[in-house]
Amino acid sequence: MSGAPTPRTNLQGLALAGILIAVFDGMHPLCDQVVQDSHDASTNDRLAGHPPGRPEVAAPVQPETARCGAAHPADPTPCDGPAAVTVLDADHAGADGCEGHASRLLASLDQGHVYALPHAPAGAAIRVFRAAASAEPLGTARTLREIAQI
Repeated sequence: MSGAPTPRTNLQGLALAGILIAVFDGMHPLCDQVVQDSHDASTNDRLAGHPPGRPEVAAPVQPETARCGAAHPADPTPCDGPAAVTVLDADHAGADGCEGHASRLLASLDQGHVYALPHAPAGAAIRVFRAAASAEPLGTARTLREIAQI
């Protein structure tokens, strides 16, 4: 059996080839910049359609208007500041949010509670509580899970 390929050596050779291809694919643009002179590398960059001397980078994904965790699904308004309070439901599940969203969420919860976050401005929880008392609820629910399913 000396010298004859076995299924194990064939598999190892295939795995090695796959690893080398993956490494070369990732290293190729870097090697082009080092091995080629600057004129050749910049020509390759222009032909590839990206700026000279810079590797091609995917455009960053911009999040859609991110809102705080206390934003009610039926409330389209943007946040009115940073997260300042935590709103707890009857099961003690919580959502951190800005004062505006937290007050509308608290108004929509039966047996909800509000607590200020450690970095919140003084009086944040009481402002949310008072605003919730006069806010129109966006439906009523016992838990945050029920609100998320709206």
